[in-house]
This record gives sequence, C-alpha cells and structure tokens, in this order.
Amino acid sequence: SVRTDSRYAAMIPALNGEIPVVVAAEGAAQISDAITWAKQEAVKIVIRGGRDAMQVAARLKAENVPVILTATMSAPPRSDDGYDEAYSTPAALYKAGVKFAIAGEGNALYSYRLPWDAGVAVAFGLPEEEALKAVTINAAEFMGVADKVGSLEVGKEATLLITTGTPLDMTSNIVQSYIQGREIDMNDIQKQFFKKYLEKINQQKKKIAS
Repeated sequence: SVRTDSRYAAMIPALNGEIPVVVAAEGAAQISDAITWAKQEAVKIVIRGGRDAMQVAARLKAENVPVILTATMSAPPRSDDGYDEAYSTPAALYKAGVKFAIAGEGNALYSYRLPWDAGVAVAFGLPEEEALKAVTINAAEFMGVADKVGSLEVGKEATLLITTGTPLDMTSNIVQSYIQGREIDMNDIQKQFFKKYLEKINQQKKKIAS
C-alpha cells in the first residue's frame, strides 16, 4: 500500500494553481525574489507584509501579484524614511495599480484595530471605498473565497458587522455582528465592567443629591 503524507497532500491545490501560496516578504529584494520563485515554480502567490512594496510596484502590477499589508500604523523602518512611510503606502499602491488588502498586525489580540489600520490609510490619501474593499472583498478575492465572504450578496455566508458609523472611524461602535448568518453575543468583560462601575457612579450621585 502507498502511505499518504497529509502535509504534501495539502500542498497539491497550491501546486495545481487552485489556491495561492502566501509568502511573507517585507523588503524589496525579498518581494522580488518571491515573484521570481513563483514564476519558476508556476504557482500563484500573495505577498504578506509588503513594507517596501512600492519599491517594486511596477513588477507587482505587471505580474499581477497582490499584497496583504500588515503595517499601516507602524513607525518608519529606517531612519531616512518619512514619518508617513507606512501610513501612505496603501494610497501609493492604489495609485500604482497594485492590488492589495490590509490585514494589520495579523494577531488575534489586535484584530479590533483592523478598521483603524484602513482608516489611517484614508487619512493619508486612500479613497474610503478602496479602504473598505481592502479589509473585505479584496482579501477574499486574493484567498479564493470571494464566493462565500467579502461582500453582501445573495448566496454568500452573511458574515458582517452593524456599526454606528463608518467602521473606519475610531468613534464608531459595533452594534451587532453576524458570522455565517448567526447573531453573535456582543457581551464581553469590558461591557460588564462598564455597567458595573456606571451603576456605582449613579449610586454615588444619588447619595450626594440626597
């Protein structure tokens, strides 16, 4: 009998070009090398990181390689870079015709900051509609799941947020969220503490008033 190695079997869709290979690359040389490797191996890739993507923007566009940016709110990586190096990269990539999405830190602990990662890009020149695409449909298209998520359309999974304003604004709050059409319990420890201590403040105000 032939023994199946599940690790190699999992790579078959990538080798067949059915799904992309996500390559972590920050510097211009890393990104360029990743594109060269992908062409040699005949696989589709998505660059994750993309700090210096603008330095190879022409090649990214020509080879139709998308980028998932992870550092739109970071400090300049080099002493001679402008203060807005990371903030303005999304707008610059958009103007250069490079396909991109915004993932932020990519850490579950900081996932709540994702809308702000896109919001700061708007403040530095990215059209708001493109910023919304960068955290929704663009990422879904790059990863081959746009038929399920990424936009509100009949037949998709109904994974969405309801907010008090544009989610790209720090002052907006999430009212309700849904995952695959299921309403999510929005109670959390922060809300419990808020209610607890608000009640204490109200009791103190009543005592002072009396």
